Amino acid sequence: MSRIAITSLAILKVNWDTFGKDYVENFAPLVAEVIRASGQPVISLSEVQGGVLREFGLRVPVNSLKVILTRLTRKRFIRVEHKAYVPNPTALEKLNVQATRNRVLQEHNATVQSLIEFCRTKYGVEWTEQEAEDALLLYLKEHDLEILAAAAEGTPIPPIGRSVRNAVFLVNAFARHLHHSNPSRFKYLETIVKGHLLANTLVFPDLSEVKRNFRRTMIFFDTKFILNALGLCGTHYQAPCKDLLDLLHEAGANLYCFRHTIEEVYGILDACSRALRRADSGDLYGDVGRFLLSHGWTSSDVALAMAKLEKQIGELRIKVREKPAYDSAHQIDEALLDELLEKHITYHNEAARKRDVDSLSAIYRLRQGREYWRLEECAALFVTPNGALVSAAAEFFKDYQLQSTVPIAITDHHLTNIMWLKKPMTAPDLPRKHIIANAYAAMEPPEELWKKYLAEVAKLQAQGTITADDYYLLRSTLDSQSILMELTFGDPDAFAEGTVHEILERVKARIKAEEAAKIQHEKDERKKVEEELRTRDLKISGTARQLAAAVVKVFYVSLMILLVLGTYSTLPGVSDFFATRCSWGTLVLFFSQLVLLTIGLVGLFDGTTVNAMARRTETRLARYTEVKLRKLFT
Repeated sequence: MSRIAITSLAILKVNWDTFGKDYVENFAPLVAEVIRASGQPVISLSEVQGGVLREFGLRVPVNSLKVILTRLTRKRFIRVEHKAYVPNPTALEKLNVQATRNRVLQEHNATVQSLIEFCRTKYGVEWTEQEAEDALLLYLKEHDLEILAAAAEGTPIPPIGRSVRNAVFLVNAFARHLHHSNPSRFKYLETIVKGHLLANTLVFPDLSEVKRNFRRTMIFFDTKFILNALGLCGTHYQAPCKDLLDLLHEAGANLYCFRHTIEEVYGILDACSRALRRADSGDLYGDVGRFLLSHGWTSSDVALAMAKLEKQIGELRIKVREKPAYDSAHQIDEALLDELLEKHITYHNEAARKRDVDSLSAIYRLRQGREYWRLEECAALFVTPNGALVSAAAEFFKDYQLQSTVPIAITDHHLTNIMWLKKPMTAPDLPRKHIIANAYAAMEPPEELWKKYLAEVAKLQAQGTITADDYYLLRSTLDSQSILMELTFGDPDAFAEGTVHEILERVKARIKAEEAAKIQHEKDERKKVEEELRTRDLKISGTARQLAAAVVKVFYVSLMILLVLGTYSTLPGVSDFFATRCSWGTLVLFFSQLVLLTIGLVGLFDGTTVNAMARRTETRLARYTEVKLRKLFT
C-alpha cells in the first residue's frame, strides 16, 4: 500500500503540471481510471470510492468524489442513470494514466534503492524495500495529525498500520543528503511532497473553495515562529516562514502577534546575551542558543538584534497587539488548560506555558465563542510550529462545544499547506524550502537530549577527563550536534556515558579530515595553476615559432626572387635593356647582383648556405618574439 500511495502522489503532481492547476481536474484521471479498470457496465459511488483507495491508496471523501464525478460527467467520460454511473468505454480508453504510473514507478524504485543504500552506508541501518517505502510514507504523513484536527473525514492517505524505527529522522537525513549531492533524486522527493500537499485538498469541505481569500481574519503567531521568521534559528527555517507571511498578506489576512509573545522573544534573547557575556554556553539551550553559539554571535550582537526587534517584526508586516480584555461571557478555565498543557508538553519554564495559555484564551475571546466552518472567515487563529500544543488545544476546546472544522490553533506547517494550495504559483519553491527546513530540524538535538549531553560534558570537564579545547569542541561546533544525532537518532534514552568520548573522537577525526582535504585542495589548486602556466607557456612558445616561421618564409621567398633576378641580370644585354626602358629596374637589378655577390662571398669564406641562414634567423626571431609575448601576457 505504501508504494501505491506514494506513486499516486507523484501522479497527482504530474496531473497538476498537465491540467492547468485545476484541483478537480487533478483527481479526475485517477477516478476515471478506476471506473475504466472496473470493467463493470454500472458502478456506484461507494464502489468508486473503494476502488480509488485500492488502486491509488487515496481516501476521497464523498463530497469531493461527487464533485469529481460531476466533472467526468460533463466531459462525457461517464453518464448518470438512476443514481449510478455508467462508463463511456470509448472516452475512458483515451486516458493514459498507466503510462504516467509506469514512468513514476521507475523514479520511485530508484529513490527507494538510494534510501536503502544511504541508511546502510551512513547509519548502518538495514531496511527492506517495504520498510523504506513505509518510512517514506511516514515521513510524508508526519504532520497528518495536525491536518486531521481540521478534517471532517480524516486524511487522504490512510494510516499504514505499522511503524519503522527512526523513519522520520532517517528520511530527513536522506533528504538533506539529496539536497546537497543528488538534485534529480531530491526532485522526486519534492514531487511526492507536493503531491501530498495536493492530496490534502480533499480535506476541504468544498474543492471549489480552496482558493477563497480571507475576510477580516487575524492570524497570531507564537514565539517560535517569530524567532524563525527573524532568522534567529537559521536561514533554512526563515525562508518558508517569510513565504508563508507573504502568501497570507496577499490573501487578505491580518498578521499579528501578542505583546506577551514579543516579551517572550525579548526574554529569550536577553538570556542568550547574558550567557554569552559570561561565556557560559551552558545556558544557551534551544534552537536560538545553538544557532548563536555555532555562528559566533557575541553579547553585543544579540543586544543589537534586540534593539531592532520590533522594527524587523514590522518589516514582516506583523503588528504587535495587546490581548483582549477578559469577558465573563467568553471565559475559559485557564487553570484546567494550564494543567492539560503541563501534562502533554515539556516546557523549559513555567512562564512559557502561562503565555501559551494566555494566547489560546485570547483567541477564544476574540472569536467570542462562535463556531467557524471556514478558515478564511474565522475571527482569529493562533499559529505555532508546536504540534503538541495544537493537539492539546484541540482536546481542551472540545469541552466548549467547538466542533467546527476551524480549530483555535493550527501549526505553521498545516497553514503553509493550505496557503500554498491557494496560490501555488506565487511560491512554487515553498514545499522545497519546507523539505530543507524539516531536514535541518531533524538533525538538531531535542532540548532534553541536548541538556543531557551538556551535563555530561560539564561533568567530564570538572573531572579533568577532557581539556578546555575538547570542552569547546563538544559544546560549540555543529559537528558535535550532528554526530550526537547520528549516534542517538535524537532519542535521549540512547545517550550513554561513552557517547561524549565517541563524539569527541569523531569531531577530531572530522577536523583532521577537513584539514587534510584543505591541504589536498591547495595541492590540487597549485597543480592546476602550474598546469595552466605550463599550457600558457607552450601556447606562447608555439605562437612565437609560428610567427618566426611565417616571417622567415616571407624572407626566404623574397631572397630567392632576388637571387633569381641577380642571376638573370648577368645575362648579356639585360642590363642595357632595363637601363634604356626602366630606370627603377636598373636599381632592382643592381640590388639583386649585390645580394648574389654577398651570398656568394659568405658561402665562399664561411661555408653558410641560404637555407642555414634562414633557419638561424628563424630560431633567433622565435626566441625574441617569445620574450616579448611573455612580457605582454605575464
